[in-house]
Amino acid sequence: MLYGYIVSVGYLAIIILFFSFLNKKFKVDVEITRKILHILIGFTWVFMDIFWGVSYHQIIMCGIFVVVNSISRKFEIFPGIERKGSSDHPGTVYYALAMLILAIVSYLYPPMYYPFGMAVMCLSFGDGIAPLFALIFKKHNIKLVANKTLAGSLACLVFSFVALIVFNVCYKLNFPIESLLAIASVATIMELFVQNGLDNFGITFSVALFALGITLNLFNTAFYICVVLAFVVVLAILITRSLTVSAAYLAYIMLLVSAYCAGYFGFLLYVLPFAIIAVAGKIRGVVLKKRGFEKEKKGRNFVQVAINGLLTMICLIIFKVTDMIGFFVLAAVAIAEAFADSMASDIGSLSKKEPFDLFRFKRVQSGISGGMSLLGSTSALVSSLVVALICFGFTKNPIDIAFVLGIGFFGTLIDSLLGSYFQALYICPVCGKQIEKRIHHTHITTLIKGNKRITNNTVNLLANIITTAIAAVYFII
Repeated sequence: MLYGYIVSVGYLAIIILFFSFLNKKFKVDVEITRKILHILIGFTWVFMDIFWGVSYHQIIMCGIFVVVNSISRKFEIFPGIERKGSSDHPGTVYYALAMLILAIVSYLYPPMYYPFGMAVMCLSFGDGIAPLFALIFKKHNIKLVANKTLAGSLACLVFSFVALIVFNVCYKLNFPIESLLAIASVATIMELFVQNGLDNFGITFSVALFALGITLNLFNTAFYICVVLAFVVVLAILITRSLTVSAAYLAYIMLLVSAYCAGYFGFLLYVLPFAIIAVAGKIRGVVLKKRGFEKEKKGRNFVQVAINGLLTMICLIIFKVTDMIGFFVLAAVAIAEAFADSMASDIGSLSKKEPFDLFRFKRVQSGISGGMSLLGSTSALVSSLVVALICFGFTKNPIDIAFVLGIGFFGTLIDSLLGSYFQALYICPVCGKQIEKRIHHTHITTLIKGNKRITNNTVNLLANIITTAIAAVYFII
């Protein structure tokens, strides 16, 4: 038992002192020494496993690690592992604390032991190597989130995957290769989105829980593949800026939940509309630019993605719990309405004729809620059909094609009705243009129609709920 402490503590002391020496004597960049240490510290888990296995000694060792890192950060004892200035955050302490928490959980619940080790491997190699590759490819790189880059994310994915394969072989765990790639992609997503050192928690806990779920046979091959595809989708979203960062993360959660609840078809319910809307948005931007309009605004935000997708996710969760096929159909209706409405707005705005308000029976200014066009309505109908075909692929019931198509398209009429009569519409005192914003040209606009509390987001949410509720009546009757 004593040898375990001597080797583990001695190993940590040697590498920390060595890289602190390099930093102080040869002025090696602290970011480089810090990340190399981040990688090497992962071998501590191997030493603890060799000497103790599942034991309270691991808890003690990780506790020592927490104390040493906390003292070093406070008093800057080891310059090779501490940042200075505004970029400093307690990441090294979080690293040790995450290991301590999993050491305690593994002691109390032994099935968590190997997932604990897998989490440390991803944290050490994936998260440790990612910033180094970002530095190497600094001149030819794509920025994704804050200081995270495409090169760094791909490095995190590859080295996490390799580390997991080696771990899997050494400990004879027999995890399917696709499951290891899925774990690596989850680790990369955490490294990408979670900031300020908290990724040490995010990576550790997400990998450990995912790996535990695999050992408990909670997932299947389809889910693993969808997890990897969801990672690819998120990268594409961030590269094209089709969604904001927070919205992209929410979209990722939705993709995982849909895949877990309904496999490939649940995944398609989200990813196909997402992809088509993104492409349509880019096409719309190009066309409008050629027509002399200003550059398009940023991608859809968190609230917009939540409004368009949360009801679908809720229906899919209920479907998973109850195994009632009707809830999958309701999920399809909800996403069909949201998808159709988005496409009607995006593509319909390209119509050369002013849209027609069917409920007020008059032409309205382009971009004003309530207006409809032949191009927009056709886009909505096709969009509903796409979702209806996905639903049919899952249920194998031809009636569902007509049902989802009809109700989904009908939802756009509900949206137009709500927008025409209840959504707030203002007029700008400077340019005289009718808009849906409270401020225009730095001046407060004047309400000329509707309720100021009812925005376009409110209308979209209500239309989605009402449409899905109408569809639900069919199953109740």
